[in-house]
Parts: sequence; C-alpha cells; structure tokens
Amino acid sequence: MKPLLRWARLLLALLIVAIGIAFGALNHAPLVVDLHFVQVEASSGVALLAAALVGAVLAGLCLGLAVIWPLRRALRRAARERALEDALPVPVERDPS
Repeated sequence: MKPLLRWARLLLALLIVAIGIAFGALNHAPLVVDLHFVQVEASSGVALLAAALVGAVLAGLCLGLAVIWPLRRALRRAARERALEDALPVPVERDPS
C-alpha cells in the first residue's frame, strides 16, 4: 500500500505544479507590487501564486504555534508524569492477621 500512496502523492504534486504553470501562463499581465520599501514587478499569475504560498506558510505557522506546539507540550508533560508514576514503588498491603 505504501508504494501506491507514494505514487499518489507524486501525481498530486505534479498536478499542482501543472495547474500553477497554467495559472501563471494564463495570467501574464504585468503587475507592480509596492511593499513600501521595495517595488517588485511580476506577472499577475506569479504574484497571486506567491501570495497563496505566503498565506499557506503563515497559516501553517499559526497552526503550529496555536495548536500543535501546546499539544506536544501537554503530551511531554503527561509522559513525564507517567514515567514518575511508573518509577514510584507500589505499596504492598499486609494481611492484618
């Protein structure tokens, strides 16, 4: 099953690249992006794809900081507590008779 999944990922990546190339080719109008300290001239397709990429990276960063990082911290804390509980000696109950 793993080789099939690997091929599916490769096919999906190639499809995304082909869509990006077609999108860039169809949107070739010149565009100037003014970032206040620098002006970048690019085609509208490249500018839109770059904006989408930056948005995806920022969304992943926000997700990592807001969700994944706290969950990993909680998991590590729970693992430490579990290790401490496993290290404690188990009390032995004696028969009162």
